[in-house]
Amino acid sequence: MMIAPSEDGAPDFSEMFTLEGVSKLLAKKSAALPCWTHYAAFDLWVGRWIATDAMDRGVPQLLLIPCLFLCMMVGPIGLVAYFLLRLPFSGGKKATASRKSKNS
Repeated sequence: MMIAPSEDGAPDFSEMFTLEGVSKLLAKKSAALPCWTHYAAFDLWVGRWIATDAMDRGVPQLLLIPCLFLCMMVGPIGLVAYFLLRLPFSGGKKATASRKSKNS
């Protein structure tokens, strides 16, 4: 995330982890667009990766809805939710290919 400098020109990293600090950061025009772009790019890229990985693993698409929603709203939490969701699934195509090579 891009850090907008404080009035004296030095970036203030201490406020990055508070709601008030993030609000101040995003209120600055110089920081709003780069931050928003970063969030959108992360959310979209990770959401696409989740969908692709789920197809490879054979995860039912209906189970992905909450993970993808969380990914779009609060990126990393959606990714963690997907990692937990995919635990019981074998790996679909990858696991099948691995089993075929072991049986040959």
